[in-house]
Amino acid sequence: MTVPPRDLLPAGLRRSWAVDGTCPDLVLYSLFRARQIADPHHTAVLDAKGKLCYTALDRKVRCLAVGLRGLGVGPSDVVGVQLPDNRNAVIADLALAALGAVALPFPVDRGVPGAESLLRRSGAVAAIASAEHRDVRHAAGLQNLVRSLPALRHVVAAGPGEVPEGAVAWSGLLRSDPEAFVPARPDPDGAARILVSYGSETDPGSEPDPGPAPEYEPRMVAYSHNALAGGRGDPLASLVPDRTPPRCLLLVPLSSAFGAGGTPVVLARHGGTLVLLDRFTPGTALAAVREHRPTHVLGTPASIRAMLEHLDPADERLPAATALVLGGAPLDAATATAAAEAFGCPAVRLYDSADGVDCPTGPARTVPSADGAAVVAGLPDPRVAGLRDTGGDRAEPARVG
Repeated sequence: MTVPPRDLLPAGLRRSWAVDGTCPDLVLYSLFRARQIADPHHTAVLDAKGKLCYTALDRKVRCLAVGLRGLGVGPSDVVGVQLPDNRNAVIADLALAALGAVALPFPVDRGVPGAESLLRRSGAVAAIASAEHRDVRHAAGLQNLVRSLPALRHVVAAGPGEVPEGAVAWSGLLRSDPEAFVPARPDPDGAARILVSYGSETDPGSEPDPGPAPEYEPRMVAYSHNALAGGRGDPLASLVPDRTPPRCLLLVPLSSAFGAGGTPVVLARHGGTLVLLDRFTPGTALAAVREHRPTHVLGTPASIRAMLEHLDPADERLPAATALVLGGAPLDAATATAAAEAFGCPAVRLYDSADGVDCPTGPARTVPSADGAAVVAGLPDPRVAGLRDTGGDRAEPARVG
């Protein structure tokens, strides 16, 4: 990065989480590789192209890592990633982690001005984008930024569509020799991914700003390997009581703060399966539930409401899941109750932010009482987080019941 991320945590506190086992103290690619060795033919990704097992995924990751290294991408380099939710996004995630680079994912619906802001402020040396997705040529738009962004040296065009002049073909990088791959050994407490926050850099309480920003610029928050696998991996662990590798249907983008746990948490930390939709519609999501029988469905209250409205009472009941994990917006009691009935599992409220770790409510099968605004809150799962009253001179654990 142009400016190394500033660590706001005391080094001793961060190290204590690795010592007590809260964080695995391993880099993401090492965690993923251990999962691949333990169960080489387990399905890692289910997307529009079908199944991709851990071994096939690992080979593609190694090829891409070798190809990116040939372009000069190395440890601590930031690489922007603008890809739809499919296997390519997962391959990019793991290849960058294997190089010790820092992934900066952002949504496919972010326009060139928004992408320019993120790439400029992060000092990204490369970007990976779709050659064409839903009639938009993302790679061409980013390639036009190379002249105006001195740090940006390469744009990689992935997927179907024409590779723009000056860009690098993803397919060519995947033809690299996987045997030439040598994983980097970054610090597990070093940056692995940048999450883009909805908060502004000029929010109250942020660092003093030398002047008014010309336009809204989202905050970027760097996450370490430990923070992703531990801080964001522990909440899912609390929802997998028998340690069976989860099969997670994501109804949120992998590039979002909520979806950021897809690759590092579901695959690297828990050895599970990611079920990905190129585009969310209630019908495609319900079809994925029936076909792939996910153990966990991760989405927003709005996406679940849309699925419930699309359900035909005459249809066969949905296969029961272990938990619905809902975040990104307040969860109303009516949706929580209807969702728990339709999916045959608890609706778990997830409190998450790009600025901090995830914290789910416990997996109780009863819907918590709603507040005066009919919003379901619930209590944090004690295996993930505790409550502390800081209203007085001395912080005391809160009494909850």
